[in-house]
Amino acid sequence: MITFLYDNPLPVPRSKGIVYLDYEPGGEDVVMVIRWQDEEMVYQVKTTRSSLEALEVTASLKQPSE
Repeated sequence: MITFLYDNPLPVPRSKGIVYLDYEPGGEDVVMVIRWQDEEMVYQVKTTRSSLEALEVTASLKQPSE
């Protein structure tokens, strides 16, 4: 994940952003939530697929025009 983020930056939040990753102990299930705020709008990507897929989707999103 670190290598991916180094090469593929996520959208820059105006004020707040969070990446939440939860692996169940001893299991293979994962929940990943990426959330950021731009002015009054809050964006979210949530998935139970691989964490790299969630990062790829989020990195592919374009910032709205100012």
